[in-house]
Amino acid sequence: MISNPRRRELYSLANGMATFSVCRNNDIDGYWSLGILTSYAERVSAKEIKVLVCPNVELPEPLSAYQHNLKARFERNSMHLLRLVDRIEAVFQFENLEEVHVRGIWYRVSCIVSITDDFGKTRSVSASQNCFRHNPKYERQSNRIG
Repeated sequence: MISNPRRRELYSLANGMATFSVCRNNDIDGYWSLGILTSYAERVSAKEIKVLVCPNVELPEPLSAYQHNLKARFERNSMHLLRLVDRIEAVFQFENLEEVHVRGIWYRVSCIVSITDDFGKTRSVSASQNCFRHNPKYERQSNRIG
């Protein structure tokens, strides 16, 4: 039985989405999605990337893969909450922390997820993580250790 959705639960949904966006369990083709998004941001010289999750819009790769992962993760468990949602946007901000000789730039990546309900009220939550850009050559080598 599905209970009636409560708008106050949308903050928890935003929190779950922001946390999932930077966690290591969120992958694209077997690689950490945050590293892939960081690599994309470097490639397009962006300090900030916006991903509109809802309503559905067509995005370039790897943004569309991230959009798909986020929807797949939360549509099943939060369907009753998503009925209240007009817009979900994830904004990734990339801050250079330091240059590391072997791997490149070490970034502080923040993800701010904003959910706007059908009454126009927005709830925003952020989560952060440090990471390097995705480098399949380096990652294949490090996976062989052990």
